[in-house]
Parts: sequence; structure tokens; C-alpha cells
Amino acid sequence: MLGQSLHNLEHQALFDQAAGIWSRIHDFSLIPQRGDMEIDLANTAFPAEPGQAAAYLTATSCATLFDGPYPGSLPLCKVLVGPAAPRRVSARVPLDAGTYRLWVHGYTSNTSAPHVLIDIDLWDTSCRTPLQF
Repeated sequence: MLGQSLHNLEHQALFDQAAGIWSRIHDFSLIPQRGDMEIDLANTAFPAEPGQAAAYLTATSCATLFDGPYPGSLPLCKVLVGPAAPRRVSARVPLDAGTYRLWVHGYTSNTSAPHVLIDIDLWDTSCRTPLQF
């Protein structure tokens, strides 16, 4: 399988004042170039930047992923891919083509929005060089 990465996604920043948690969401379509696809998430943390976050992939119907301190709270929605903890890659999971929601969920201990780069790696059976978006 060859993969393509979606880099540097623009995220809608959310701040839950009561919980003191930053999160970002982005909805996007994933479509393999050929055959079945598998998805993983890679979380690049920036050591010189304050704060940490983890990445998750859910259905677009997920309006709130966690309600309470993070880490420590259980997800309120079904997690399809993830978590991708800071400086880690999630397990690769087979998914159908469709539209999904990426959550970048900040830790409760953060004092500001964390600076992270999330790669969404789409693996399929195409015989092409991996694409970067």
C-alpha cells in the first residue's frame, strides 16, 4: 500500500471556558485513489512550543468529543482512528470513503492553544508516489 498525507490543515479553534480546554476540528472527505483505504494520524509536537494535544478521527455527527478534563475523560463519540498522542502515530485503521471529522484535542494542563501539526495518512493500493496536500 502507498500513502498520501494531508498536511497543515486549517482548524476551527474551540475553547471550552468551563473545562479550560482548547480543541480544533476540521471536516474533510477521504477518498482512495484505488482500492480500499486505511488511515492513520501522525501528531508532530513542537518541543519549543507550550502545550500538548492528541488527534482523533470521528464521524461528522460528533459535536463534543470529551466533556471533562483531558486526558482522563472518556470519549462521548465513537473514535474511528486515534488517539495520536504527542510525537506518536496512531494505529492504521481501514475506513470506507467518506467525510470525517478530525479533532485535535488539547490537554487540560495547557495555558494556551497548543501548536501541533497533524498528518492524516491515507493508504491505498494505487501504484503511485504518495501525494501531499
